[in-house]
Amino acid sequence: MAEVKLEHIRKAYGKKVVYKDLNLTINDGECFTLLGPSGCGKTVMLRMIAGFESPDAGTIKIGGATQSSPSEKIMVPPDERSLGVVFQDYAVWPHMTVKENIIYPLKIQKIDKEKAESRTQEAINSVNLTGLENRLPSQLSGGQQQRVALARALVAEPKIMLLDEPLTNLDANLREEMRFEIRALQKRTGVTVLYVTHDQEIALAISDRLAVLDQHGNICQIGAPAEVFENPANAFVFRFMGVSNMVPVDLRGGKIYVRGTNEILSDKIIGEVPNNPILGCRPSDVDLIRDPEPGMPAAVVKRVNLLGPIVDQRLDFAGMELRSQIETHKAVDGNLIFNEGDRVGIKLANQLLFDSATMEGVVEND
Repeated sequence: MAEVKLEHIRKAYGKKVVYKDLNLTINDGECFTLLGPSGCGKTVMLRMIAGFESPDAGTIKIGGATQSSPSEKIMVPPDERSLGVVFQDYAVWPHMTVKENIIYPLKIQKIDKEKAESRTQEAINSVNLTGLENRLPSQLSGGQQQRVALARALVAEPKIMLLDEPLTNLDANLREEMRFEIRALQKRTGVTVLYVTHDQEIALAISDRLAVLDQHGNICQIGAPAEVFENPANAFVFRFMGVSNMVPVDLRGGKIYVRGTNEILSDKIIGEVPNNPILGCRPSDVDLIRDPEPGMPAAVVKRVNLLGPIVDQRLDFAGMELRSQIETHKAVDGNLIFNEGDRVGIKLANQLLFDSATMEGVVEND
């Protein structure tokens, strides 16, 4: 069993408090992602779980066994926690071949030579490096070097894999390829994975569950990817999970107005009415209408960008910018690629109302 449990964790560096009272459980056998902006404490949490750093207070348990607890004076060393760690810079030995890099942890553990050879080949096969055993890292692509790092972490048969932004240094195509490789690898091995990233696409693609942290290290929301994306807990989560439009609004007579104007954005209010409301919608939820009808919300097209499969159009609406995106083939078929200066109607296919005070996240720990 490799459940990870963090209970009442506090961590500070001088006056900078990273975590004040953090509680989190990562279930055995799941791929769990920590998602948040740079500087929010994601890597600090991973390093505490790995044993590279100690919490100032609280308890970290792996498989029910306490690994860190300042009050009990417990601090299990990293090499005794049965972990595999992969960093963004690969950290493969440049003078060792693929096989030598991967077998190295087993030599340190003094595993029987025949068993070490077998386990190494299994790890090589699991990351699709079969046939490249005798190549040096300089003879490998970035994606192949990252596979070496993954295999080296896996070969020791860890209870948990800790992955700290391992795809950051890869180009876009390799990132997409490797995120599916990591997910497939986790499914095959059943190892518990904690993945740290600021990349929403990776988090949505590989996670069983994910936690969104705000810039203060507070956990805003935990849930399955679809749940977090479709039902964000607050404005911060909504904005962080993808490109968004955020419009300050007033609610009057069952209608939604752009704040401080008589410009109607929607004639219906969906869900609870928050304090200091702000309306959030994705660019794909902003439908543009050629030749708007009288009384329909209207905007002026400021910029049109063809982004391959997507047409992105920037609008001036009541003095603020809105973005609208539509699949290129639909835009062509529907004559919905406009020219700069065109006046267009706006219809919202979906909307969410938030309390504008949550734009910067939540402060659960205060």
